[in-house]
Amino acid sequence: MKAKGFIHLYTGNGKGKTTSAFGLAMRACYYGKRVYVFQFMKDGNSGEVRFLKEKCKTAKLFFENFKGFLNEKNFNEYKKLSESLFNRLKRLIEEGDFPDILILDEINPAIHYELIEKEEFLDFLKNIKGKFEIILTGRYAVKEVEEICDLYTEFVEKKHYYKNGIKARRGIEY
Repeated sequence: MKAKGFIHLYTGNGKGKTTSAFGLAMRACYYGKRVYVFQFMKDGNSGEVRFLKEKCKTAKLFFENFKGFLNEKNFNEYKKLSESLFNRLKRLIEEGDFPDILILDEINPAIHYELIEKEEFLDFLKNIKGKFEIILTGRYAVKEVEEICDLYTEFVEKKHYYKNGIKARRGIEY
């Protein structure tokens, strides 16, 4: 059976979803594959993003200036930024600009919190399925995405040091 582009779903409450997606991106870059990363709900300032920008010539990164965690006060701003980023993605695909690997980091919570309209995203996903590898990350994956993905990995937290008051550390968590 000949391989085609598959949809990977990395979800759950455990640590490592974005890290796994970026690990795949680094591997793909090493082999000369074109990688596009669209990062929702983050500001594009993590170590992974910086590494891809500086070291991976075949990677393109797209993000908006999300600040802090989503809450009632910034919901409308997050919605506007998410829609803007999703529209950039749709334009690229409509123009025929297809990567080998497309990573939609934190897309699951963006759908869950209705920052992006779920049906519009599902239609988009169904129309591009099979054209290239698609990686979807983040907690709260909706059931419809679970049903159409080809690979489903759930990251489950069993124990985490942050419960003992340890804050996120540069080079480890970001």
